[in-house]
Amino acid sequence: EETEFTPLIRNLPVLEWHRWFDIIDRAEGTDGLIKLWGACRRQLEELPEHPGLLLINGVCQLDDDSSNEHGLTDIGAAFITLARNYPKMDRVAVARRLITLVRRRFPSRLDGLLLTLLDSFPSREMVLLCYEYAPLHSHSHKKALFLLVTNLIHRLRKEAR
Repeated sequence: EETEFTPLIRNLPVLEWHRWFDIIDRAEGTDGLIKLWGACRRQLEELPEHPGLLLINGVCQLDDDSSNEHGLTDIGAAFITLARNYPKMDRVAVARRLITLVRRRFPSRLDGLLLTLLDSFPSREMVLLCYEYAPLHSHSHKKALFLLVTNLIHRLRKEAR
C-alpha cells in the first residue's frame, strides 16, 4: 500500500543524511511512524544496506515496545554500514542529530540508543558524544566512561614506552 512516504523513501539519497531526519520529522504520531516504517520495509527489500533506510526503519520501531530491540539493531546496522561503505560521512554528526531526535520523541530509548552507538562505532568522538548525553549512572554512562578510561590508559602506556 502506497503512502505519502513511499515516494520520499523510494528516492532517499544515501549521502544527504539531513533529509533522512526531515522525513522522520514528517511522520507524526504512531500512525505516521507506522506508515513510514511500512514504506521503509518495502524499500529495504531492494536496498538492504542503505544506511538511511536502516536508520529510519530503526527509529520507526522505537515507538513500539515489542520491537525495540529490532529498531536498535537496525540503527546499529546503519552506523556499521556508514563506517564500512561511506567512511567520509560524518557519523558523529548523524549520531548527534539522532540523539536529539530520540531525546525529544522517545526519551525512554536514549540509554539503549547510546549503547547501540557505542557498540556500532566506538571512535573517540562517538564515545565522547555518548558520554555527554548518557544519563548519569545509566548503562550507557558506565560503558562510555569505561571506554574513555580504557583509551586513556592505552595512550598513557604508549607514551611511557
